[in-house]
Amino acid sequence: MIDINAAKQGSHDPGFWKEKLAGTHISPETLLATDYLNHFNEVIMLINMVADIPEVLDDLRQWRFKTYEEHFREGQLTYGKLAADLYEHVPAHYKDAFESVIGQLATAVPLTVKVIDKYMAAGETEKLKEAALTASSRMTVLVDTAGAIIAGDRGRIAQQDVDKLFTPGV
Repeated sequence: MIDINAAKQGSHDPGFWKEKLAGTHISPETLLATDYLNHFNEVIMLINMVADIPEVLDDLRQWRFKTYEEHFREGQLTYGKLAADLYEHVPAHYKDAFESVIGQLATAVPLTVKVIDKYMAAGETEKLKEAALTASSRMTVLVDTAGAIIAGDRGRIAQQDVDKLFTPGV
């Protein structure tokens, strides 16, 4: 296991992390792991299925946001504790961009479930399909953006672009 205190001294050197993180999906540059995105990919998959398989609405209603650390501490990955422990050492420029995008996803999911629930209750299948497709497409853009940040892209999605993703008719 990695000594986190000793790691702090080498934390700005990607070479320091390369060997220590071998066999994990944790980026030596960003100290973030792509596995967290599965938390959102699973709910996006359910959103895509709900129009054809209405029973998945119960699963959507039960979905709860988990922070990065919660996801890894509660998961089964052999390096989950390490991924959670390293989160406090993620360089600020990556962490800020990452948390911004994740915050948008955390907000989008329950809003989407609320809309789907409304259309399902009203029996408006076409509107439900359209809403689910639109929402899942927009959330996929955010997941892709989070993935790019995990991979080391220092760019971040502008707030106005995020707002456009979730503005009806845009």
